[in-house]
Amino acid sequence: MPSGDESFRAMELELELPQPAPATPQPPYVPVLSEVIGGRSAAPVSPAPPAAAPVFDPRDALVRATTQAVLRTLGPEFEQRLAQAMSRALHEQLQGLHTRVRQTLAREVHAAVTAALKPPQPSSSNNTPSPRATV
Repeated sequence: MPSGDESFRAMELELELPQPAPATPQPPYVPVLSEVIGGRSAAPVSPAPPAAAPVFDPRDALVRATTQAVLRTLGPEFEQRLAQAMSRALHEQLQGLHTRVRQTLAREVHAAVTAALKPPQPSSSNNTPSPRATV
């Protein structure tokens, strides 16, 4: 199990702010049905201007640094609480599984014992002589 510092270094990587997607070129102009009537097409509409590049906000760096500092401070306690919560949840799941397996096993054993102790059924062909055999 990774130590608190190792797991929070990994968590810091996950907290990186998403980088803006590179500007994609506009698709070629394709008229819509309402623009094409009876073989005539309307004048093409100029494509929308490309989206402006995102502006760097210095608060993003402050938020990132503060978040990472708080996570480092809470790291060991958070890891301990997380381990305890996972242990409790796993224990509860295993208790439910244990109960279901025990009930299934009891039903199967009961069916096997019932079948083993059931008296044999008399067969009609062995006890009753056939009419042809009496001739």
